[in-house]
Amino acid sequence: MISNKRASVLFVTVVMILTFAFAACGYNNIPDLESASRYSEEELRKLSEETDEQTLMKNWGEPHIVNNERLWSVELTGETKYMVAYVENGKIISLTLSKTMFITVVRVEAGVTYCTYGWDDYSSDSSYLAFMPTQDIFGNAINCEVGDQILFETDGMVAETYPAQLAYPYLVRVMGHLSDEELQELNIDFDRVIVEQ
Repeated sequence: MISNKRASVLFVTVVMILTFAFAACGYNNIPDLESASRYSEEELRKLSEETDEQTLMKNWGEPHIVNNERLWSVELTGETKYMVAYVENGKIISLTLSKTMFITVVRVEAGVTYCTYGWDDYSSDSSYLAFMPTQDIFGNAINCEVGDQILFETDGMVAETYPAQLAYPYLVRVMGHLSDEELQELNIDFDRVIVEQ
């Protein structure tokens, strides 16, 4: 017959072993990076609430670290996207997949590059005029010229000024170039830009 003291010790030991086993199995409940990149925003929000920075790193590998962001690149259907975790003190505040932004470089003046941007396609609308970032989030210079059509992978943040200010992208891909005639057809109202600055 087991004494009460021995039974208590045995019970505590079993509980500790089970707790450790469940914690270890928890790493297996985190989806792989490619699967997570196909999650909805709501599923990513739930995942961010249920995990922490160390768990993601154990499952997804070492991220690029920029300030409070942890960035994992993932290849999806021939294009590079980024899973982005915003972290404070090891706690995941948000988890999102980068968004693709369509950029057309429309003017360079006094060292400032202007572009139009769109979410579904390239825009020719003056209300979608923005200051072009000079570098990506990793500090690499963005080399472009007027007429370039570019894809940004970005967090999707746009400062609500006119012209807008785009966040530093995670990735920049030049996709094509507009002719002078095609640029003129965009009909960007730069007089409005000068007046509103």
